[in-house]
Amino acid sequence: MRPPTITPKTRSRLTNQLKPLKTLSAIIKRQLQIIVYIYRISAKNVTKAIRAIFLQRSTIVVAVFAYLCEVVPNLLINTTKHLLELKTKGFSSETWKIIIAPLQADRSPIFMIRLVATLNALNPLFMKALYPYVDGEYFLFTTTFLAGLVSSLLHFPRFQQLKIEDDRYYTFDWTFILVTKAIDSIVSSTVSIHLSPQTNEFVDLSVILVSTYCVMTAWWFKPDRLSPQMVNWITKMTLIDLKIQKGVQLLHDGTVDYITQNASPNEDTFQSYAVSKGKEPKLGDLTQHDKLPCEVLHEFTTESCLKHTLDNFVSQFASSLRFYSYINVFSFVFFRGFRGNLRKLFIKTIKSSLFVSTLTTIHWGCICFVRNYHPQWYSQKFWDILSIKIGSALAGLSVLFESAKRRDDLMLFVTPKALGTFFEATDSVKRRKSETIAFSLSFAILVAFARSSPTKLRGVVGKGLSYMIK
Repeated sequence: MRPPTITPKTRSRLTNQLKPLKTLSAIIKRQLQIIVYIYRISAKNVTKAIRAIFLQRSTIVVAVFAYLCEVVPNLLINTTKHLLELKTKGFSSETWKIIIAPLQADRSPIFMIRLVATLNALNPLFMKALYPYVDGEYFLFTTTFLAGLVSSLLHFPRFQQLKIEDDRYYTFDWTFILVTKAIDSIVSSTVSIHLSPQTNEFVDLSVILVSTYCVMTAWWFKPDRLSPQMVNWITKMTLIDLKIQKGVQLLHDGTVDYITQNASPNEDTFQSYAVSKGKEPKLGDLTQHDKLPCEVLHEFTTESCLKHTLDNFVSQFASSLRFYSYINVFSFVFFRGFRGNLRKLFIKTIKSSLFVSTLTTIHWGCICFVRNYHPQWYSQKFWDILSIKIGSALAGLSVLFESAKRRDDLMLFVTPKALGTFFEATDSVKRRKSETIAFSLSFAILVAFARSSPTKLRGVVGKGLSYMIK
């Protein structure tokens, strides 16, 4: 059977019928090509965006630094604990927990990654938006400042909420560290450059003295203004029994006093302490003394104020020397690879030990001297409290044993603690908002300096921040 013959007329009719299908096919093909093209562009842009935000040097360095700061100390403590106890059971599981713990949302590594990644994402946007309007000299500072400010305002409140439930001092301390560093950077870049080196050193020393006064008086009279870690550190450094500290607090608050007619239930504080040391209760009875014997404040180790002060110096110097020797030798071996001057290392260790031990010596020396050799003005309670305040103020002079560079770092350590003593670390809406604003502004200022003028950030903290953020 012969196949049907297709005439030109039939072919033309079929062609006309298929034209819409060909047109539709061409449209579909074109749309698919556009989709593939857009996908390729999008994938490329997404990859670039991920690289620009998460794979920038600053993000990686900050992530690694924050992670190591969380992990390394805990690993060393855990390893040392198992070695001393000669136990291997549970070591691997505890190590694994330490390794993965910083990856949780409420830990600082994740917070810092978010903070810096958002900063890196927003910085180019602000650059593009402000390019026609901001002078070139201040362009990088302004754009980085705005990016850092927005990044902090976005991420800090969440981190604050997570941390404040467990430790109300955590973000509190963070904030004051950043505030102190931001103020120091502004002052050093605007005012200090117009002053002589001697004037700058005098200002730094004055700040240290005032800060030491605030911290030490807070430890004596209002320890809740300091973090528990700081309270414990000062307690170990000053070698003062907490019962003595409590008795002085009651004396300062007016709860107890000398020779009162109506004895307060709390007035047996020093009496009970005397009994606990195997001494006569009357030695701590304020109603029987014009002045509480210094022997009580010496924790009944000696009646001599001079011997007590010297004993504290020797004890504190020995423990400090042992501590700083371990730290400096570890740094010399593992970080410097035995490269360096051993003589300078030895002198540095001695200076740091003298700094800590002299602080305690000056503190106690002033307390005993003022209590015993004051003018016959005002009451003994007045001089008891004043002796502590004078000792707290002058104790900071021990920092003169350290080098000028080291004093800068010590100032940036103690000043945030001093600022914190003016505020209560209670959880409230007002505290959270104020803390968020202070943290965000300070962070923005510091990252702006780190990227635009890194030399204006002083000390180890400044150099470290400049290295991480640049």
